[in-house]
Amino acid sequence: MPPPKKRKATNTVRREEAETLRKEITVLQDQVQQLQAQEELTAVTPKYHLQLLAHSLRTKICAGRAGPGPKIGLCRRSV
Repeated sequence: MPPPKKRKATNTVRREEAETLRKEITVLQDQVQQLQAQEELTAVTPKYHLQLLAHSLRTKICAGRAGPGPKIGLCRRSV
């Protein structure tokens, strides 16, 4: 008959559980970082990109309105 298995010490069991939990936490943190990176990439939708572009053009046109030239009706401020 084989000798009975020795029972692990409580500290050893807790240490092993803590190590396993640390590994799981690391994996979950990596997943969170990947999801956040994906979200950042998808946050700039084509519609949003067009809105940013239109705003950029509007500010460039409005900034150039101080000088002589035709008045363009794209600026929201009245001169």
